[in-house]
Amino acid sequence: RTILLGNAEYDGLMEKIERLTGAGIQLHCQVVLCPGLNDGIHLERTIEDLLKFYPAVASLAIVPVGLTDHRKNLPVLTAFTPKMARQTIDHITPIQRKLKRRIGTPFAFLGDEIYIMAGRELPPASHYSDFPQIENGVGMVRTFLTQFKAALRKKPAGRARGTVCTGKIFYPYLKDCVDRLGMD
Repeated sequence: RTILLGNAEYDGLMEKIERLTGAGIQLHCQVVLCPGLNDGIHLERTIEDLLKFYPAVASLAIVPVGLTDHRKNLPVLTAFTPKMARQTIDHITPIQRKLKRRIGTPFAFLGDEIYIMAGRELPPASHYSDFPQIENGVGMVRTFLTQFKAALRKKPAGRARGTVCTGKIFYPYLKDCVDRLGMD
């Protein structure tokens, strides 16, 4: 946090979380995973630190850092790679299983992008509990695919036409859906 925020002094984050949760506010937290800074044992510590507040801290999203060329005067960060994505899944999956047994939820959810970058299958819908982190890109692709499959069963006869736009990472999933509809 010191490197990322550019503040050498402790900012009292844990006390702030304690104050919010103590006031009855439920939190859904997010870690932007920066290789070499907050991954590995540091990520484990973050999970354990936040678990102390469970269930007031109800979930944790873990998403990969996204970098642009517009980083003048900002800390040097390492880009997230497919290898790092695979390592992260291999590291966090056993923790999720342990937490699922212990508290009934994986608690720490990996962003869809991590699975996609790793070339790994997305978890089933049941993995995501009640999808508490969907707005952070956690379970969003699984939800889309589940809803598409349901809508496909109700598909009216005839050929659909339209224009569909998406980003690179979701393209293979959307293309498969468009192909299944018989669209150009």
